Amino acid sequence: MNYKSPFKDKNLLIWEINNFLEKYGSTLIKHASKISTYFEISCYNYIIKYYENSGFTVQAKNLDKKTQSFKYKLGPLGYPHNFSYFIVSKTYHYRKNPRTFQYEIRHNIPVQSKHDSNIFITPDIVICQNNIVSQTDSRYYQGMRKFYFIPNESLISFAEAKHYNPSPEMIINFIGIVNELMPSLLENPNTHSRPAHIAPSLMVSGKGGGYHTYIIKRSLQSRYSVNIFLGVFSSPAQIYSKYRRGAVITI
Repeated sequence: MNYKSPFKDKNLLIWEINNFLEKYGSTLIKHASKISTYFEISCYNYIIKYYENSGFTVQAKNLDKKTQSFKYKLGPLGYPHNFSYFIVSKTYHYRKNPRTFQYEIRHNIPVQSKHDSNIFITPDIVICQNNIVSQTDSRYYQGMRKFYFIPNESLISFAEAKHYNPSPEMIINFIGIVNELMPSLLENPNTHSRPAHIAPSLMVSGKGGGYHTYIIKRSLQSRYSVNIFLGVFSSPAQIYSKYRRGAVITI
């Protein structure tokens, strides 16, 4: 296999996904046809692994009641309560007074822009507070369907999964999303919270792109609080490995 390629055997990805879900008493029932879909699912799982390896307690929520399968939300359409998600939590003890921080990791939920409350971006993966709201607005959906979104103030971080070989344009476009949702990370990249979270991340399956792409990745990561993971098919552990955690940028 050419590990610079963004391609990987679909059956291997399905096996990896089911192996991951087995830890949480679940499985993947509905199979998709596109390998890009499985790559996006895998990236979602890698973010969960990152939090698990960072000392968070991880729980799968809203599994199918009959099959106990995990239902991934693979697009912006559909009500969030019809899909599964993960909760991650961490407890700190302040002078014997424990305080637990809890967050949801969601899949394909629109997020309100920091600059304009009428603009929404849908990252592939979102880390957020438990605060998904809805509104009925015919400007977004025809008829009286509810439009669900995450208010910008409830956004913690996010990630994008791209099943391609990387290009300079792809990486620069990702910074545009960061500017729309979390512009402070471009202005003050040294902000850190407790607990720390993985910074907005671009996860690209392929590893090609050449020296120029590498220079862009290195430059943007030095200027801003972002992660740019290239070659995720050949090296997924760069995202979640305990031994590489110091190389992952956090906020």
